[in-house]
Amino acid sequence: MILPIVAGIVILVGIAAIVMSRFNWRWHTILITTLLLFANVTFFYLAARTLQIQSAYRGEINKYKKDIEAEEKTKKEYLEGARDFSGQRTSDERPETLDEFRTAYKEITHGRGRVIRGVSVRNTDATTGDISASVPQNADVISLPKGTTVFVFDEPKNAAAQGASRFLGEYRIAEVAERGINLTPLMPESKGIPTGNLALYEVPPHDNHESFSDLTDTELTNYIRGFPPEVQQMYRMDGKPVSEKQIKELNLPADQVWQEVKFLKQYASPKPNKTAAADPAQPADPAADGLAEDMLSEPSETANVEASIPDHFAVGETAPFDSKTAAELIANGTAEAVMDNGQPKKVFVRRLNDYPTAFRELRRQLAENQIKISEVDAQIAAVIKTTKSVESDIAAREATAKKLEADKAGFNNDANAAEAHAQALEKQLKETRTQIASVQQQIRTAAAEIRQLELTAADRINRQFPVPK
Repeated sequence: MILPIVAGIVILVGIAAIVMSRFNWRWHTILITTLLLFANVTFFYLAARTLQIQSAYRGEINKYKKDIEAEEKTKKEYLEGARDFSGQRTSDERPETLDEFRTAYKEITHGRGRVIRGVSVRNTDATTGDISASVPQNADVISLPKGTTVFVFDEPKNAAAQGASRFLGEYRIAEVAERGINLTPLMPESKGIPTGNLALYEVPPHDNHESFSDLTDTELTNYIRGFPPEVQQMYRMDGKPVSEKQIKELNLPADQVWQEVKFLKQYASPKPNKTAAADPAQPADPAADGLAEDMLSEPSETANVEASIPDHFAVGETAPFDSKTAAELIANGTAEAVMDNGQPKKVFVRRLNDYPTAFRELRRQLAENQIKISEVDAQIAAVIKTTKSVESDIAAREATAKKLEADKAGFNNDANAAEAHAQALEKQLKETRTQIASVQQQIRTAAAEIRQLELTAADRINRQFPVPK
């Protein structure tokens, strides 16, 4: 408010001085003075505003410097492990640094292979199943060169609302150009139509317990809603206590019911706890299954997947173990059984799935089914061809039968006419015979009369002309 007042006072004083000097100054001098007055006032106002702006900017700069210092401090805390990923300060005496976390992450993801997420679909050929897609800018396309076999998953845009990713099948990278990539299905008959972005895995993802342990009931329901009810039950019970009644009613396998123990001593497991991944009846050797040659070059995966149990335990920690291991730990005094209502606490541990073996077995079955389908199609084609030939013969025979029926009708008509004609001839013959008999009778009568006449004539002649003696 002070600056406008001062400027107003200066303007009024200047105008008053100019008005008082109007009789002594020339008009152009008055004009120039007036313009200089307004120019000086404008410059004074702008200079004052500039000082205010600089003051405001200096305040903002100082604020930004403080914010940057705070962010640098937070960054350092993240790097040194003083904060976790939720932003909360950790209470560990020796927190895990970011470099240590990266090392642990690399160890965990070792053998997973390369993964490209967020691949957007540009076009899908419904006939061949070929997919043309665009790779995101942050993806290393060269890491998956042309000819690489990848496992493709259809990722919904909102996984929490739409459920888990859907496996589309195994594809081969047919072409890689700039940020574009073309995928060709290895099994065209089992092709899928994507509905969202794609995720390309060089190695099939491994099943684990951690992926589902942190999900809420709603999130878990969305992920497993397409599973059979008995499979959904296994996922819901995974890692949760079960009673003896549940074990009997649900007929839970013994190898999936573990016993929870509490450690009385520090314990280091000699090797990670593992749970069977796949049905042992399923083949795990692709070469023994007679699969395609390209499958033989794929990396072999272990049939067992590590369970989500650490291999080092401190005194007082609890963890579930299979019944054999738990019995050994209790027997040697390393741990004691955790009791629940007077009974040893049992925990259900879901059997992990061996996806590499399952995918290979699925592809083998698809190949076998395709061969069977081809054979059945060939048989159906042969049956259809034979059926058409038989139908053609039947049609020809039906035509011949119709012609014979027509001929038969003609023959019947001719026979009827001949029979009628024969009956007429027989009637005429009878009449003729009757006439002949009548004529013969007449002839005999005439002959008798002639004979009588001859006798009479002879007698008359003899009388008239007697024979001389």
